[in-house]
Amino acid sequence: IWEIGKDTVMGKLPKMVKVGPYDYRVRSYVWKAEDDQIGGCDTQRLVLSVDDSGPAMVTKNTLLHEVLHAVYDLYDLGPDDSEEAVVMRLSNGLQMVMVDNPGLGKHLW
Repeated sequence: IWEIGKDTVMGKLPKMVKVGPYDYRVRSYVWKAEDDQIGGCDTQRLVLSVDDSGPAMVTKNTLLHEVLHAVYDLYDLGPDDSEEAVVMRLSNGLQMVMVDNPGLGKHLW
């Protein structure tokens, strides 16, 4: 169960992250369940959800983690892909995301 975040530790999340041809909305949420899920990537609705109620570095890592899920989906990676294929596509995809979103780094580092 997600609840829309109000006051956040991190301050601001980017409103949008471009991943290939897609513009993903970034939404701040607080996860209200007993498991440890703190983010989500909805590739159908183009939404990255991030629980930003915790420490800033955890929030930043969660945002990066969800961006990589979007890249994984964009390149149609799966369990049969070799480690080298996955790493190559993720590195190329991450470089593409950082070039297309020059201000994103301040939300990640």
